[in-house]
Amino acid sequence: MVGHRFLLMMVTLGIFLGFIGCERGPKGVVRDKVSKVTGTLLIDGEPESMVAVRLIRVNGPDPEAGTSQVIVPSAYTDDEGKFTIGTYEGGPNADGAPKGDYAVVFQWGQINLIGGNYAGDKFKGKYSDPEKSEIKLTVADAPVDLGEIQLSTK
Repeated sequence: MVGHRFLLMMVTLGIFLGFIGCERGPKGVVRDKVSKVTGTLLIDGEPESMVAVRLIRVNGPDPEAGTSQVIVPSAYTDDEGKFTIGTYEGGPNADGAPKGDYAVVFQWGQINLIGGNYAGDKFKGKYSDPEKSEIKLTVADAPVDLGEIQLSTK
C-alpha cells in the first residue's frame, strides 16, 4: 500500500516539476539541461529507505538558465540507501540536476498515509540547513557520483 502511494506521490511531483523547468517540452515548457547525480546514504553505517536528499543551490537560480524559478532537485533513498536525484522526472526515471553549485541536505521523515505528505525528521534538523551542510556539490555536464555518504544520529 505504501508503494502505491509513494509511486503516486512521485508521479505527481514529477508532473508538477515538469511545469517549472527549462528545455522546451511538448507543451512549450522550457527546462534546464540536467546531469545525473547519484549516491548511497548510510545512517550509523546502515542503509535506510525513504530519506529525502535535496540539492539547494548555493547562489540562487542560475542566471544563464533562462528561469528565475527556484528548483530543488531531490530524491528518496531506496532500501539499499541508494538515490538518483531528479529535477523534472523522479523515481526510477530520475533525470538529474541542472548545472550549478549546491549544498546537499537530508530529512529522515516518513509518509503520512492519511494525508500523503512527507513530514518529520529523525535527524532533528541536524542535516537540513544548507548553510551548515558539509556536503557540497558542483554539477556540470558530466554525471556526478557522490559515493557513500555517512550520517549519524548521534
